[in-house]
Amino acid sequence: MGNATSSARYPLHRAVHEDSAELQSLIDTCDDVDALHPVQGSALNLACELGRTACAVALLDAGALADGSSGSPPLCTACQHGHEGCVQTLLAHGARMDQTDAMGFSPLFMAAEYGQECCVRLLLE
Repeated sequence: MGNATSSARYPLHRAVHEDSAELQSLIDTCDDVDALHPVQGSALNLACELGRTACAVALLDAGALADGSSGSPPLCTACQHGHEGCVQTLLAHGARMDQTDAMGFSPLFMAAEYGQECCVRLLLE
């Protein structure tokens, strides 16, 4: 029952999680592309965690904040998980490399700490 409620309240998150073709139509009718799920954060952050670059592009093009609205910045999340496409997309949309998460860790630190060499190289270019 909790999942059904969560899916109804956070349709963008569900569409990102399922990598659904329905995402764009949901974005088009959504009031807030930066709505925060209590566990997953923003739909953009979830896309960056899962490596869903196309979802990240769609959300950013719809006005999602590249630096996030709360919690861990999407760039930190993408770097932690080694999702090079999401890192490139976020940087192209103006994500700041100096923004840190709640613990004070930067995207570069996250990439290095988790052994994501491809992301370290992208950030140092």
